[in-house]
Amino acid sequence: MSMPKVYLQIPHYNNAQFLVECLDSVKQLEYEDLHVLLINDFSKDSTMDIIRDNLRGLSVQNNESRLGRVKNYQYAYSQHGIADWLINLDSDDYYTDKDWINVAMQILAANEKDNICHIQSNFLSRIGKQHLLKLKSYRDGYYLISGFDYVKLCIKHYGFSHLSSIFKIELLEKLGAYSDDCLHTDFLTAARAAIQGNVLIGSKEIGVWRKHDGNQSDQRYSSAEFVKNQVAYYRFFEWCEDFLSYKSIQKLIRTFENRELDRKLITSMQSRDFNSLYYLIREEGFNLFKIIRLFLRLLFINSRYRDRSDIGHGIFTRALSLISTLFTLPFLLSYIGVVDYSWIGIFTTIVSAMYLFDFGLTSLITKEISQEVSGSKERLKTVIASQEIVYWSIGIGMFLILYSISDWIMTHWFYDNLNALNSNSTFILVILAILVQWPHSFYTGALFGLDRQMISNYSQLIITLVKNVGVLILFQILPPSIELFFYWHIAISFITILVQKILIYQKIQYGNSLAYFSWKYVFQLRELAFGISLIGIFGFIYSDVNNFLLMRWLSKGDFGYYAILFNIITAYIMYCATVKSALFPSITKTIKLKVLTTIQSQYTSHFAIIGYTLVPLSVYLLVFRRAFLELWLQDTYIAAYLTPSFVWIILGSLANALMIIPWTYLIAQAKTKLLIILTGFMALVSIPLLYFLVRTYVIEGAAIYWFCVNLLPLPFLIYRLNTAFKIQQWNLWRNIILIPLTASLLIFYTAKLGFEAIQLPVVWEFSLATFALFLCYGILFLYRFTSPSHKF
Repeated sequence: MSMPKVYLQIPHYNNAQFLVECLDSVKQLEYEDLHVLLINDFSKDSTMDIIRDNLRGLSVQNNESRLGRVKNYQYAYSQHGIADWLINLDSDDYYTDKDWINVAMQILAANEKDNICHIQSNFLSRIGKQHLLKLKSYRDGYYLISGFDYVKLCIKHYGFSHLSSIFKIELLEKLGAYSDDCLHTDFLTAARAAIQGNVLIGSKEIGVWRKHDGNQSDQRYSSAEFVKNQVAYYRFFEWCEDFLSYKSIQKLIRTFENRELDRKLITSMQSRDFNSLYYLIREEGFNLFKIIRLFLRLLFINSRYRDRSDIGHGIFTRALSLISTLFTLPFLLSYIGVVDYSWIGIFTTIVSAMYLFDFGLTSLITKEISQEVSGSKERLKTVIASQEIVYWSIGIGMFLILYSISDWIMTHWFYDNLNALNSNSTFILVILAILVQWPHSFYTGALFGLDRQMISNYSQLIITLVKNVGVLILFQILPPSIELFFYWHIAISFITILVQKILIYQKIQYGNSLAYFSWKYVFQLRELAFGISLIGIFGFIYSDVNNFLLMRWLSKGDFGYYAILFNIITAYIMYCATVKSALFPSITKTIKLKVLTTIQSQYTSHFAIIGYTLVPLSVYLLVFRRAFLELWLQDTYIAAYLTPSFVWIILGSLANALMIIPWTYLIAQAKTKLLIILTGFMALVSIPLLYFLVRTYVIEGAAIYWFCVNLLPLPFLIYRLNTAFKIQQWNLWRNIILIPLTASLLIFYTAKLGFEAIQLPVVWEFSLATFALFLCYGILFLYRFTSPSHKF
């Protein structure tokens, strides 16, 4: 099988600081028939010195005068000689995969009948597999799609990548290469070729497009470039008449116009150019439907980006799951009472504590699968099967330990005048429910690594709804009891495992995990798992041990009340975990680039996601806490009893949430020293602090403890990250926390005074307060979105 000849051009102008890394990455490429040419477009920096030191294996041409971006592309292309395929690597970018050309060319050579007119190797890492209409699958995470689908997805999702594209020179000879004098000439060159057949696309990032202050791409929203791009796109759509139906061309035009409308809206709002916004509205002819559509697009313009889309779906599904749990709670209390509800608190506490002993596998499985998903299927089966067996072994081991000491636990730990026989039987049910619950997070991590976030989230939502609603139906049919609750929980957890296994099997067909288990892989995993676990151990001491001690130090009834409040903590943690899991891939990529301005922008933007969503919510819950608790719990006595503790729980949960972004950035930088020091210190002081507070203030003391252990590390983490990223301390505190806090206090206390003046009923007060919450979000959104220096 003869392999095609490939020509790689490197157009260069005044990027000397990036050139060495670019050239080194090219020298690492493993493809036999590859010709590389660097075209220096009359650079005025230290380029010539670098070229002299890096000539090995490269050809160089120096332009005698400056041609400019597009003309230099054209000239570079004209030097391709007898090559079959063309690659362009701008000199400020670099490759990270030395084998990517070889893999793509082997697939191409072996599938000549597939009419492959263009290749792009990192397409799926940009748009996600869920958008694909695959015509064929190949090895190494490559797929075949139609050229029309490729062009439409590129336009809609900005999915094109120049450095990972391979152009078919035979088609470029007919159509012309880089013939459009505009910033998008690279994509339009690919689009003309792609539209004539099919496109080979890959799923792996094979290089890095470097964002820096000199990027010409920064000009893409200037008015001059916008006009040139528009003219070129419409010329392309007209050209497509020879290849596509009228209906297909209209789809492309509609996709392009929606994208450009988004661009106009973003530009108008961020520059506070409300005259432009007014003209946009006027262009719609004051048609109310079109104006509403215009503003809906403004609200949802970012939904096409994968990380924010994952945040949206994750928050939506977890919010509905949480709402169903909170909704069923007062009904559960009415059926089984606060004392028996404490068993659910015990279950939640032990589950939370047990996850310390997963040694980071729930995080590692996502990371490991993400790295292996485009590689060998056999290796991927080894990764999943080995970690799965280890995970189940840990769970079964924990179950056997708890079962063997269950009598001692009931005798020496839970002593609140319980009937010994009932207590033991209930505790056995609790630990059996824990065993079946144990692997859920592992399988969820595996599904996230396999890029099945959406289906995982929605299947979990359906199962949670069945679990919560089903138990209430059971209580209507059978005598309600805490035992019946756990029987139902065990059954639904078992069904969840089956569903998750099926979803994983659809992607990776492996039946017998033992057949793919590898001790060698498990030993390789030990060191990485230990590093993650060390921070987890300290965190466990000050954030989970307290719940075990509360079982001992509080009466069964008071622990039941605290378990009710723990639902609020869980809600905040679930939200932050959703945001963190969606943002973490982009955070790690940004940290890897080491471009300070980009890191600063992204860090403050991510911090704002937490601050601008949870600060208003927290103030809202605090100001209207009595109405919220009464409506939620449907019991004025319980609401009054929990109100003082509720304040500290909300404040502690907010402080915990504000730590999530600094914490994640430190992990992404692999700088865990500060985290170990902070968690170690909190572990040292936590138990004496908890003992004093609980003995002095009982259940409210437990809530104050939650507030203290989350507030104390917060300023240190923020200060550390602000210093590392050279962000002004006061600016971040003011823009991310104080502004939403001030706006929320002003709106909600004004509303509260008004409600008290007219003596509204609780239901009406809470309904109007919720409206005020959305009003507050709207005001803060507009402020954040329209501020050029503070935009998300």
